[in-house]
Amino acid sequence: MYRGARALSKTMVCRPLSAFAQRAPIRRPLAQPPQDRGWLAMEELQKAYRFGGLRPTVLGENLLDGRYKILRKLGVGKQASVWLAADMHTRDMQCVAIKIYTGDASQEEAEGVREIRALQRFAEGDPVHPGSTFAGTPLDEAFLLESVNGHHLCVVTRALGPTLNVLRDAVYGGRFSEAAAQRVMHDVLQALDYCHSEGKVIHTDVKLDNVASSTPKNLTLNHPSFRTTKARSRKIGDGSTQITESQPIMDISRTEDTTGTTYTLIDFGKEERLHHLWSREDIFSSNSCT
Repeated sequence: MYRGARALSKTMVCRPLSAFAQRAPIRRPLAQPPQDRGWLAMEELQKAYRFGGLRPTVLGENLLDGRYKILRKLGVGKQASVWLAADMHTRDMQCVAIKIYTGDASQEEAEGVREIRALQRFAEGDPVHPGSTFAGTPLDEAFLLESVNGHHLCVVTRALGPTLNVLRDAVYGGRFSEAAAQRVMHDVLQALDYCHSEGKVIHTDVKLDNVASSTPKNLTLNHPSFRTTKARSRKIGDGSTQITESQPIMDISRTEDTTGTTYTLIDFGKEERLHHLWSREDIFSSNSCT
């Protein structure tokens, strides 16, 4: 018998030949790709707008007494929606990202508070550490907004580009180039080392959706990345709430050229404090992917 061969059991030998005949495949309807099901399939569900859920937000809306003007929706998840906004108090209307947490995620010790706590700890770390620029984005401001769905914690940071999930399909055709993969791994590993050594924090949810690409510094409305089609929207319920199409900031000048592109580990809403850096219990009981 050649190496790797598997001996037939008595049960298999005694079975009739008809039992080994190829069965007719079960015909199932082909699942349509997300883009064919419409843009709504990629956005939040209507049931996300409930008490304790997402805050109803619309393009052109002014937040914090006119300080920020909503320009576009960058993305949405179970715990928050993220919006690009212009800081109207700056001379050239610098663009920032505003992460608006659900009412539930804005409670004490919930995801919103935990993310702010992690970003504050990173700000106290050693800026010389090579991973300091890849672990989260500096916290500019945090404030509360009220809506029919509760109180919502809002976190203002520097705007980032699309996540690896979006980049993989939109730029790299479903598979990253070797150069891009090497850069991603370098930046993410540096970020994790900074989280552990300086912030004493473990991320616990490292995935493609939680790694975002960089954007040009001093991002303003004149950047070519904003030359996109108008976002679609659809009113739901009684018409007072609408779902808006997400439009990540795609830097069209780079395409597959990774020169100058860096990647940032984001979304620390599930962070866990690392009290003892080398404690096996602390690291592995948190379901960390690191």
